[in-house]
Amino acid sequence: MRSEQEAIEAADMRDLDSFNRQAVAYQAEAYTLAWHLSGDEDAASAALQAALVNVYRAHPDTGTSIRTSLLREIIHLSPWPLGHGADGLAGRVRRLPRRARQALLLVDLLGLSYEEAAAVMGCSRSTLAVRLARARKRLASVALAPLGRSRPYAES
Repeated sequence: MRSEQEAIEAADMRDLDSFNRQAVAYQAEAYTLAWHLSGDEDAASAALQAALVNVYRAHPDTGTSIRTSLLREIIHLSPWPLGHGADGLAGRVRRLPRRARQALLLVDLLGLSYEEAAAVMGCSRSTLAVRLARARKRLASVALAPLGRSRPYAES
């Protein structure tokens, strides 16, 4: 099985069929990210379609992987959710600041490495790590508040 980089080099990215073979592997992942960022199926679908077109047009000139380019476009195109949703975990994640939420979704939901997520977000690895730590801390403090604990791992 070829690596993504080998497949990219072997494909003519201006050819729609070649691009589709590369992009199809990441469509579900990109839609998942768009849905979590927007909280709306229609907005997620629209962001995915626009991102695919933008990446197809720009990809040969970017020097980045299709996955990184596609997820970066999703981040830029996904609207901020209008409502905060339920009080469950999804609602709490939606209430995080936008950049912290993006970092959390890329690393913890999609499983990107810190380096991949930083490339998608267009920031350094250390900036991503700070955003991710803040998001996790905020979620932990909110999740533990009903238990009478102000921070994770507090002494009982």
